[in-house]
Amino acid sequence: MGASAAPVMAVEGEWTSAHNLAEMGIRAAPSSEPWIQSNIWLVRSFRDREAWQPVWIDARPARREKANYARAVADAAVAGGRWIVTLEDELRAGLRRADAGARSAGKEVGNTIRFAEEHAAWRRFMPHGYLGVIVDTADAGD
Repeated sequence: MGASAAPVMAVEGEWTSAHNLAEMGIRAAPSSEPWIQSNIWLVRSFRDREAWQPVWIDARPARREKANYARAVADAAVAGGRWIVTLEDELRAGLRRADAGARSAGKEVGNTIRFAEEHAAWRRFMPHGYLGVIVDTADAGD
C-alpha cells in the first residue's frame, strides 16, 4: 500500500441501527414504521465526482451483536466509504482472552470488510434514481 498526498477524510457518524418505533409506543404517525439510522447520506454528501476519496466513518458500537458490526461496514461501504473499526469493550476483552465467541465475531467483521474491499469497484457507482415530491395544498382544508 502506497502513501498518498491526499488528506484522509474522517467524520463522526451515527451507529447504524434499525428501530421499530411501534415497540416504543409511537403509533399512527409517518415515522411509526421501522426507523433506520444510517451514514449513507453522510458519505454521499462528501463525495466529489472528480477527486473522490474514501470517507472514513467514526461510529462507536452501541451493543455487541455480530449483525451490528456487519451493518456498520456495509452501511459505509454501500456509499463508497469505510467504517473505522471500533469494537466494544467486551469484544476487545474477549479477543485478548482468545475467547472462541469473540474470535468468531472478529473473524466475521474481517470477512465483511474483505467482501467490501473485494468489491471496491462498487464504490464508483453513483445513485441512479431521482425523487420528486409534489404537495397539493389546494385540498389542505378538506
